[in-house]
Amino acid sequence: MKTTTTTTITMLTIHRKRIATTPATLLGTLLLMFILSASVQTQAQMSADTCYTVGLYGGMQFNTFTGSYTSLPGAQNCCPVFDKGSASKPYIGVLFGVPLHKQLSAQLRAGLANFGTTQTRQEFIGNALQPDGNDFRVVDALSEHKNAVSASTIEITPRVQWYPVTSLPLYLHAGASILLQTGMSVEQSESLVSPSGRVVYSDTRTTSRNTVTADVSQKTSLLFAPVAGIGYDIRFGDSQQFTLSPELQYIMPLGGLVEFQSTAEKYTVSALRAGVAFMYSLPRSTTETNETRTETPPPSQPLIAGVVAKEVLEIGERNIARVIINETISSQLYPLIPYVFFDENSAELPSRYIRYTPAVVNTFDTTKLYTFDNSDKRSDIVLKVYHDILNIIGSRMKRYPDAVLTVAGFNNDRNDEKGNTSLSRRRAENVKAYLRTVWGIPESNIVITESNLSPKAAKTTMADARDKEDGFEENRRVELSSTVPAVLQPLQVFDTLRAVQNPLIRFYMNARSSAGVRDWKLTATHPDLVQNSPYLMRKEQEGTPPQYLEWTTENNQRNVPRSEKPIAVQFDVSDRAGNKANVPSELPVQINTVAERRKNLEGNIEVNTYRVVGFEYESSDKSATVERIMQEFVNPDASNADTISVRGYTDRKGDAARNQQLAQQRAESIRNQLRAPQAYIIQPLGMKEDQAQFLNDLPEERMYNRMVEVVVRKNSK
Repeated sequence: MKTTTTTTITMLTIHRKRIATTPATLLGTLLLMFILSASVQTQAQMSADTCYTVGLYGGMQFNTFTGSYTSLPGAQNCCPVFDKGSASKPYIGVLFGVPLHKQLSAQLRAGLANFGTTQTRQEFIGNALQPDGNDFRVVDALSEHKNAVSASTIEITPRVQWYPVTSLPLYLHAGASILLQTGMSVEQSESLVSPSGRVVYSDTRTTSRNTVTADVSQKTSLLFAPVAGIGYDIRFGDSQQFTLSPELQYIMPLGGLVEFQSTAEKYTVSALRAGVAFMYSLPRSTTETNETRTETPPPSQPLIAGVVAKEVLEIGERNIARVIINETISSQLYPLIPYVFFDENSAELPSRYIRYTPAVVNTFDTTKLYTFDNSDKRSDIVLKVYHDILNIIGSRMKRYPDAVLTVAGFNNDRNDEKGNTSLSRRRAENVKAYLRTVWGIPESNIVITESNLSPKAAKTTMADARDKEDGFEENRRVELSSTVPAVLQPLQVFDTLRAVQNPLIRFYMNARSSAGVRDWKLTATHPDLVQNSPYLMRKEQEGTPPQYLEWTTENNQRNVPRSEKPIAVQFDVSDRAGNKANVPSELPVQINTVAERRKNLEGNIEVNTYRVVGFEYESSDKSATVERIMQEFVNPDASNADTISVRGYTDRKGDAARNQQLAQQRAESIRNQLRAPQAYIIQPLGMKEDQAQFLNDLPEERMYNRMVEVVVRKNSK
């Protein structure tokens, strides 16, 4: 049987001097309207986990006075007129809420607020006195009248909140407040503003007068005020039972706060509020209105989980059909910095330098050690090559048995190292000992020298303490040189670079359970990568998962698939009742090989990267090292290029703006040395200090940052 509830509401007529009904009747009627509006709804509209909310709210309201008056009743004032003012006042209260629909809820709020403002008015007077010797002289002065009004109110506000987007906890709210003005007072004063100095009123011989604190005798007791605004729910807690909601709202009382005798005078205020509400959600009672009975609680919602992958575009996103990988022929030039750095007052080789035993040196192969598959990113390979410098030199010394290596030890000539050439020699001897015992380099092929500071010592006279310390750190070193340049020449590695065409993938996750989600885990794996790490991506966390998780595939070159076997995606969820959900899915993989790209006449088939190092500190001049890299490696390849990009870098030492200028100068210096008449050379670019490829914590990192990177691209031929 269908029951129809009809509610008749009697309109109330209110006059400024005569109120047709009492405030208690108004509040009772308003509360009845709120309860009825929350009750008249179908159960089909309510979700199984619908709940009431209770909480607190508060913040600051910025009151703006827009009226006009000369004085307030009960506080006479000689000011010509007050017509502008403002003030910031707090507000606070309690709230009760009930859901009406999936996107609609109602709240009843009760609290305290203050709609007071401060009005000021300045006027010129001609009766001020200024000391003149033993007497006074009359001067024109500027006097300021000030009324600081406090208007305390109790507010009762029923309101409705609407969530326009179901997946976003952003809401719009609107309602009407009843304001019961419990007290209104004013602190008024008059004070001299100018001229400066000892100027006083002629009647009081003081700098202020008419200071009065009084109650306003004819305040308006009852006001109505529409209110509207916007807010955002931030839910937290094991079962999302707590909510923190920042809010912005506007409230405008209808009518004036004061009942003046003259209709030309009025005291009106509006307020912009910025605050926050803190709420706790309670389970909704199943007691019905028409008859009191206990219903059987609905069955618990099972654990539901799902995941969808989408490709993130420059604007928007789209469903991802497959992960596309483009293969590119690539060569990488890894220059060797011919220095070995040491800790302060130490001759021991630091642990970051890679050392082997004599039994494994025969398997040392640079063509296999420094491929993309063995490192997360290319900058890591640069440092790995450098930290292998003693082994690279050892293997090359065996290849060139006539080569003589000079090992020169130095100190930083400071504190305990100052003048300590024996420390310098021990550093050189330890380098020699490793090459002799591990690589079997003959004694006659290694020459040792020692000194204090190197002739090419780093600068240590800077004003900045960190820059100065960096210089001392770089001077604790051994320098290496050879009669055969090939011993210390850059290492060039040829490899296949695999780049993901759609590098940013967004996984949308959905997990819900009436018992509450306990934890979740999202993984992506590929069978090619088990030998390194089975996971392309792995993320796990307690509580409800976020709306989505982003995976940047190009961050880890090692983990780019090398076959077209699909990527396995697994979404595992468990709830607090012990239930588990396992959602498997796949991302197809498509590899565009070099042969296929050549057949399709695609661009950027070959991409070769050259790192040109050897720039001195604060210099863009080409050194012998720079010139040799350009002549032997860069220019022979650049002559057949289609496009060439040039980027300059610096370390952290010195001023950041000057460093970017220096990076630009280095890039332009290399551009001028390029021999590529048929190539399109992209405008050289100097990178900012915070865009450096390496950290600046170690001496070798700073020296590698003093470089220019040249990238030569060739299309299909």
